Amino acid sequence: MRPELRLLGTLDVRLVDVAASDRAMRHPKRIALLAYLAVARPRGFHRRDALIAMFWPELATDAARGALRTALTRLRKEFGAGAITSRADEIRLETDAIWCDTTALEEAVGAGRANEIGDLYRGDLLAALHVEGIGEEFESWLSAERVRIRDSAVQVLSAHVRSLESRGDRRAAVPIAQRAFEIAPHDETVSRQLIRLLAAAGDHGKAAQVYQVMARRLSLEFETSPSRETLELMQSLRATSREYEAAAPLVDSPSARFATEGSLPLAVRANTQSGGPHHAARRAFLKPALAGVALILVALSVGAKLLYPGRPPAARWISLPAPIESRPPSRDFESAFLDSTANALVVFGGLTSRGEGSDSSPILGDMWRLTGLRRDEAHHWQRVQPAAGPSPGRRWNSLATYDAATDRALIHGGAMGHSSPCANDTWVLDHASGIGATPRWRAPDITGTLPPPHAETNGFYDGRTRSLVVLGGNDCVATFTNDVWVLSFDASSLRSGVWHRLSPTGFDGSPVRRNAAAAAYDPKFRRLWLEGGHDRNPLSDLWRLDDPDGSAGRPAWHRVHCGGEAPALYGHLAAYDTTSGALLLFGGIDENGEARNDVWVARNLNDDGHDCRWERLGAAEHSPLPRDTPRGFVLPSGDALIVVGGSVENVAFLDLWRLDHPLHR
Repeated sequence: MRPELRLLGTLDVRLVDVAASDRAMRHPKRIALLAYLAVARPRGFHRRDALIAMFWPELATDAARGALRTALTRLRKEFGAGAITSRADEIRLETDAIWCDTTALEEAVGAGRANEIGDLYRGDLLAALHVEGIGEEFESWLSAERVRIRDSAVQVLSAHVRSLESRGDRRAAVPIAQRAFEIAPHDETVSRQLIRLLAAAGDHGKAAQVYQVMARRLSLEFETSPSRETLELMQSLRATSREYEAAAPLVDSPSARFATEGSLPLAVRANTQSGGPHHAARRAFLKPALAGVALILVALSVGAKLLYPGRPPAARWISLPAPIESRPPSRDFESAFLDSTANALVVFGGLTSRGEGSDSSPILGDMWRLTGLRRDEAHHWQRVQPAAGPSPGRRWNSLATYDAATDRALIHGGAMGHSSPCANDTWVLDHASGIGATPRWRAPDITGTLPPPHAETNGFYDGRTRSLVVLGGNDCVATFTNDVWVLSFDASSLRSGVWHRLSPTGFDGSPVRRNAAAAAYDPKFRRLWLEGGHDRNPLSDLWRLDDPDGSAGRPAWHRVHCGGEAPALYGHLAAYDTTSGALLLFGGIDENGEARNDVWVARNLNDDGHDCRWERLGAAEHSPLPRDTPRGFVLPSGDALIVVGGSVENVAFLDLWRLDHPLHR
């Protein structure tokens, strides 16, 4: 088989030797050089002096030529001796020796093969690639090529849509128009094309959502608002359905521009998250969710008072946009942990989806650190490059947790495929913050009976007892569990440990087997809070697991009944504030199959929850879009909730939000 080089969207190198693929991915400058040889026009030979000026501008001529020779030697070893040929002082990539998605895309564009274009275009060229010590010439070239490739793909897709419309086949035109919009959601011509098709098909909720995505992209990236032509289109549609009222301002005015501010889905995908039978079951409750999103937005625009009388305390959300060049590729079901040593949020792995039930959705194994989470700090995404060696590889829905005392992160389990297999291995990341040393993965020496392979588990690591606790999850097929397992490490070095299955007691029994529940650990009182999830139906029960690792006796479950009533949710996040003893819930899918963006707080949990009460924070004018599977944490200071990412139906987010003073009345 030929080596494969995938440069569109998430960077991916596929060699016959999987270990060689991983090694190649650890050298971004070599991959950038290979990508330039594959994509740069005119095709053919490139002068060595031009390449060293672009890729090693900081080195003297002899040193730069040596660096180029070394890079070419490594590339030939990895991709084949005939992959790169030379003549005199020039080199070129032999395109027949390597399959490259950009080459395949250009061929599809030239032939007008719209369906093939939609499959090949997974995102911008070398999206989120970060290479140190590279020249500005490469960055300028990359920016121009991203625009050229994207525009060429969109032009063919839009032309194919027009052709289908002219033949009266609007039904076939919709998915092609949707794909063009996913590639260029800021393009008003593309957006209007899709909006008209959806409106003609009677799908007014989705048409309104398309407008929202486009308008917010224009606002955040270009600091502008939709054109008069677009606004007039939305005004004409308003006469046919009230679902457009919150989506489209009547005129291009200050109030119209304000309506475009807020959260921004950074990647729009063609489907809901795939993920095998257990995720198909999870999504089975969903109604046409984009219509639901539009209706929620309409309701929020009327005012929180209509939904929840009594004027609850308002949520104060702040959007924290990051430069698009520094953002990681969008994903769902990633693992995340709060790195309190470096004041950072770290995400690992995840899944990018292309089609319902698709087996071609890329599974990710990269790690990114988001720094600057406090107020008045500049935040920035940065790729984490662990030292060479063994690693967890690519997986999604794994458990991630962090120990600030030793600056170590732990990853356990997760899904390795699109339905199975699941994993039950455990990995330790030393120097996880990257402060003072390069992070390095290792697998500890584990004994005892391992828990069954599972994904989407809840859990935590407690450094005082050196215990990793894992609760619930699914088997990557269709079975849910409520098992509690603990990995007790022998020493704080986390070099070795033993697994035990625990059998918690409790007068209230134990939580039913469930999936997609939200959980948060209280290290002060050493108890785990578990809320919601689904057992084929969304749940709203709240449970407390005391002594969850069994180090002080036998763990015990307690059902906690708080005053008020939180909605039944799954796929939401839970975060716990140890100072106030409050549990916060955000997002998720409710019993109507609709995504939520409201915040619920259960207060007074420090006293075992005997006097707790659920309270909904009032809706804010400026707030994140409704979403499923967000990740988030309360900062150690307790004055902010950080939320990143999430998804709803065919819209994936990797935006960042901070909810300031979430527990202040």
